[in-house]
Amino acid sequence: MANTSINDFLGAVALRGISLLKASESNQKPDANTIVELCKRSLSSPGNASGLALSFQFWELYEKLDDPTKEALFIAISAEFSANLEDVATVATQYIETQSPEVLKVLSAVAAPKYAELISRLNQTPASTLKIVHIRADLLRFLRQNPSLKPLDEVFSQVV
Repeated sequence: MANTSINDFLGAVALRGISLLKASESNQKPDANTIVELCKRSLSSPGNASGLALSFQFWELYEKLDDPTKEALFIAISAEFSANLEDVATVATQYIETQSPEVLKVLSAVAAPKYAELISRLNQTPASTLKIVHIRADLLRFLRQNPSLKPLDEVFSQVV
């Protein structure tokens, strides 16, 4: 019960933050690149209020997307926020050589896709679980034609 009150309060702060960030200026239909840039800002956002405001903006923009743009967004998120395979290979080699727990910890962090953190942040807005269910339903439709989106779906499936 207390958690709901805190979420409601943070939601109100975030909505206020949207106006401060000028997040809802345009009624134009957004494109995938615009939303990816918003996602980058969300991941680099230092505060809860600004992070929530950016999450609210993501959901607001996502609702305006047509199917081709949604598919382009999923492809862009997957490409932009996947783990860097070169970094993973480098750290994995270090771990094989050293068997160090510290290197294993680094490997775990490097191997985690950034979109996992993005999805976690998007899931912190009020009523976000239902939105995550809907966005995953969209993703599943595109997964049939684009199996490279499977790792992204696996992260969504852990949330819902």
